[in-house]
Amino acid sequence: MCGRSRGLVAGVRRSRSAAPVGRQPPHANPDSLAAQSAAGTPLDLTGQGGDARQHFQKAIALAANAAARANAQRANAMPWVFSGNCQETVRYE
Repeated sequence: MCGRSRGLVAGVRRSRSAAPVGRQPPHANPDSLAAQSAAGTPLDLTGQGGDARQHFQKAIALAANAAARANAQRANAMPWVFSGNCQETVRYE
């Protein structure tokens, strides 16, 4: 597990049972960073990291500024944390 991420992963794993199950469509505007992030988060929390990363990658591409891009990249790091892939986690964190 990736150093400081251990506690975070343990907490999220405990909460996965409370996460909504199933895919969340990117709402009305698929070209929205917020919609892509919102679609990726429940997928990530239910163990569907590959599908979540697709949405987070779209969110990164849609980011209008450095701060938005950094937030989208952090979101994209989380599925890698859950899979134990520290190299990819660091790439996006």
